[in-house]
Amino acid sequence: MSHSAHLADSVIEMAAVMAEQAPMAAAGGLEDGSFGTSFDKITAAIDAVYSDDGVLVLMDLGSAVMTTEMVLEMMPERKVEMVDCPLVEGAIVAAIGAAGGEDFETLKKIAKYFQVSTDFLLNYHSEQDYSYEEQKILQIFRALTEDQKELYMEQGKLLIRCSQKKKGELSPLKSNHKAV
Repeated sequence: MSHSAHLADSVIEMAAVMAEQAPMAAAGGLEDGSFGTSFDKITAAIDAVYSDDGVLVLMDLGSAVMTTEMVLEMMPERKVEMVDCPLVEGAIVAAIGAAGGEDFETLKKIAKYFQVSTDFLLNYHSEQDYSYEEQKILQIFRALTEDQKELYMEQGKLLIRCSQKKKGELSPLKSNHKAV
C-alpha cells in the first residue's frame, strides 16, 4: 500500500524478481491516478490475494496506515494484519517467505525484523560478520559511483591519519625536501 501507484507497482515488481510465485497485489494512489490512499484499492488488493493463510499489508506512511485500518475494521473475520516495517525490504522478505511456505506468524516476524539486511535474513553473507554500523557503511559505499568511492576512501584515510595524529600514534609526515 502506497500513496503512489507507481511506487506500489514497483515494490511488487521488485519483490516478484525474488519470489515470482508469491501472491502479491499493489494498492497505490487514487482511482484517478493521483497521489493518495484508496479504501477501494486496498480492499481489492486484499481480496485479490486473500487465502486462509492470511494477508500481510505493508504501507508507506501516514494516511496509508489510517486507510488500511479502516479497511481492516470492515474485515474482522479475515486474517489480515498490517506490518510496520520498511516497505521495500519488508515486501521482499515477506514474498520470499510466502513463496517458501512460511506460516503467517513467521512472515510477520520476518517482515518486522529489519535491523539486519535482507541478505542476512536470506543467509546471503560473507564469512565476515559485520556490525550494524559496518553493514550501513558498506551499504552506503556500494551505492556510490566509482568517483564517489575514490573520494570516500581518501576522506576515510584522512580521517584515520588525523585521528592517529591526535592520539600521537603517527609520526609527523617526513618530507624529502631539505631546508635551504
